[in-house]
Amino acid sequence: MIKIDQNLVKDLVRDPIKALSLIRTVVQIGEDLEREVVAEGLEDPAIIEAAMRLGCRYGQGYGLCRPMPAAALTQWLATRPAWRGAGAGVHSWLGALAYQWMRLHDPMSLREPGRLDLCPISDFLQTQDGGDRQALALHAEVHEHPLESGRLQAMRRMMQWLTRKVRESRPGDEGGA
Repeated sequence: MIKIDQNLVKDLVRDPIKALSLIRTVVQIGEDLEREVVAEGLEDPAIIEAAMRLGCRYGQGYGLCRPMPAAALTQWLATRPAWRGAGAGVHSWLGALAYQWMRLHDPMSLREPGRLDLCPISDFLQTQDGGDRQALALHAEVHEHPLESGRLQAMRRMMQWLTRKVRESRPGDEGGA
């Protein structure tokens, strides 16, 4: 088993791009070595969503559950809400950034960007800030630019915009919950 230290996870807000890259690298190493990877420090739904989008299947932190006696585990499992999987849509700025980061690092996304109306970021952006026109236009360019190089530049601009939103969504937060 490989554990991703909570200090790295907490960097998701302070330095999101670096943290996304490092977490995904550790997950990829775990996959390559056929080892389970556990992310520590999953303290809130946004961080949980980002870890899931990066391929982390296991985690620990107060955002998942507080410590409990072993006897209480069965009752907790029976009553806990189902966790939304990484494919279930985008629910946070950090989740949107993690999704976009994964797309940027997937060569198929540049060749085949997918339909704008089916992209999970589309619905999320529509519900945030009354549908920020700049974000919606930038996101449309990611999907609709006719040239691969243009899509790549649009994806990078979208990532910069999302990085600002992640930082704004947690003012004064040093990277944790």
